[in-house]
Amino acid sequence: MIRYQVLCILLACFGATFYGYDTSITASVLAYNSFIQYFELNNDTIGAMNSAYQAAAALGALSNFYLPNRLGRLRTIILGCTISVIGVTLQTSAQNYPMFVVGRTIGGIACGIVFSVCPVYANEISPAYFRGRVGALYALNITASFLITQCVGLGLYFIKGNTSWRLLFALQLIPALSLAIFSIRMPESPRFLALVGRDKEALEILRQLHGGGKETAEYNESDSYYQEFLEIRAQIEEDRSYTRSWRTIISKSSYLRRFALIIGFFFFQQFTGIIPLAAYQVIIYQMLGVRAVTSLILTVVYGIATTLGVITCGFWLDKVGRRPALLACYAGMIPSMGLIVGFWIGFEKSGNQNLGLVKGVLVGIYLVAFIFSGVMNAFGPTYASEIMPTEIRAAGLAAGYFVFNALAVLISQITPTAIASISWRYFLIFLIMDCIFIVIAYLFYPETRNLALEHIGKAFGDKVATAQQLSGESIVVSTSLQPSKLID
Repeated sequence: MIRYQVLCILLACFGATFYGYDTSITASVLAYNSFIQYFELNNDTIGAMNSAYQAAAALGALSNFYLPNRLGRLRTIILGCTISVIGVTLQTSAQNYPMFVVGRTIGGIACGIVFSVCPVYANEISPAYFRGRVGALYALNITASFLITQCVGLGLYFIKGNTSWRLLFALQLIPALSLAIFSIRMPESPRFLALVGRDKEALEILRQLHGGGKETAEYNESDSYYQEFLEIRAQIEEDRSYTRSWRTIISKSSYLRRFALIIGFFFFQQFTGIIPLAAYQVIIYQMLGVRAVTSLILTVVYGIATTLGVITCGFWLDKVGRRPALLACYAGMIPSMGLIVGFWIGFEKSGNQNLGLVKGVLVGIYLVAFIFSGVMNAFGPTYASEIMPTEIRAAGLAAGYFVFNALAVLISQITPTAIASISWRYFLIFLIMDCIFIVIAYLFYPETRNLALEHIGKAFGDKVATAQQLSGESIVVSTSLQPSKLID
């Protein structure tokens, strides 16, 4: 890999800060009395506020069934950033609760668009041996932005009045404006360009990504970037023979299996309990007898745990493989969630007096955060991007993140009331779901490590095209590959 390619991947992974910062704001701002009092919030309105954001994010993700193949990967990112600026402006200047929720809703749409298209772009410009680390970089941006948000939230807590929470929401402009500016200078995905028949541009960008130097009218068929381009084109042609409509897609068993694996992963990911632990940790801490300022300090510790998890475990995805990493993750989260439930039961049996047992709950929370962040946030964008063919890759990610956010709506809405009503029993549900999914993952998820995107179909029984099928064609002047027609 060359510096230019690495820089493009890093900038694409920066899109994860949308989700990391935007969603983690609530973990801090719920400790701000000025925020709670200004909007006269209670458990129901807090849940509705977060649910509106997640529902909008689901709609944003759903739009990526269409946008990335129509506008391109980068223009879709820029569109999401533009929408985000509008949402942040409304949140920061909100004069009442409805105005604030409208702002969060618009911001959620933007997050859904950007968060689900950035992994598509990053994986399409990454070499096979580096895609697991792309997922880790994406996860690191999530956790690092979460940690930064908690630190900023702790610092702004000591500012009097409404300025504190308005500043906290205004800082969402930084990732939106930065990513929009970066995207203008970044190259479009060569796989998207090949998909829409812009062959010469695709070949030129591949040459740049492979370190081919200055633009030239002559291309050497023995060069690796040229062979990669031929494989991309051949596989697109092969896939197009049966991806002309959604009816043909859902009738193809290998495609259905891929969609099922993506949707299944994101479904069970949300039932690990990570949303209640991350977004509502202040409520959990205070329920366990922790004061407001201390609870904010503990959110910083949570952020440190998640960031260390990615740094320690996330970058091994290319070395150990996707399956072993996923199974090891669940093997660690199950006993960690057991600690949360077990020590919480003991705390309640002590009449909520034994603060030593609270420490046990905290250890369980931080272990879940460490293990989850180390694998799950890297596995999702990596695996979901890998297993889908180019023409429906964005749709695969969109389906996964739609389920991801749709379930977040449900969980965000019920969590405040559930924690207050049934306490540890709520987390017992997540423990049971973890036990179910580890069996599913063992039985059904194939390994994809070090396979080129065009070769992964072999793991699902599909025909894999080769560069030889197109070798010898005049690529620069070729018009044999027609622009993609959107799926009917």
